[in-house]
Amino acid sequence: LGPWPPFIAFAISQVFGITTILTIPLLTFYALLSYLYAKKRNLAGRLDTALVIFWIIGASVVFVFRAKGLHFFEQYFAALVYLCLIVVGCLPVLAGRESFTQIYARRKTPAEAWNHPVFLAINLWLNWIWCGVFALACAIGLLADGYYRYLGPLAVVLIVGIPANRYFPRWYLRRHRPAAGSAV
Repeated sequence: LGPWPPFIAFAISQVFGITTILTIPLLTFYALLSYLYAKKRNLAGRLDTALVIFWIIGASVVFVFRAKGLHFFEQYFAALVYLCLIVVGCLPVLAGRESFTQIYARRKTPAEAWNHPVFLAINLWLNWIWCGVFALACAIGLLADGYYRYLGPLAVVLIVGIPANRYFPRWYLRRHRPAAGSAV
């Protein structure tokens, strides 16, 4: 399940109005255990690390500022999640490192294709597409009220992000066919 159950649980607690001062530390604990489990199996990537750091910072804010910290976290939760994802998507690529999509694509792609220009290009494009999706989701999470604060960003991910992730590589390969005999 990865790092996502705490985010889903927090959003549900928000929708039903059952968030307490203990919710965030408990979800942080779960996120940390999940991360350590993935790390032990070499499945934790940059995204997983960033999301655990997100929860640790959130728990710290709630611990230090109590009710005001919880209110801030509740009010801006969706925007903060997507801001974290923007940082994870943009900063490494701008620093010349591999994209976060490349890390996940390697799990399903033969090793001989990892350095192929088409593989690298597809993942760079997907990285920027996801950063755009995250930016739009962050803006919606920041500007929307009520349930739309959660449903709007989720809709952007489901309507734009996931289909792009699924169909863009095939579309790109049709337009930029690798040379015969090259591995992709």
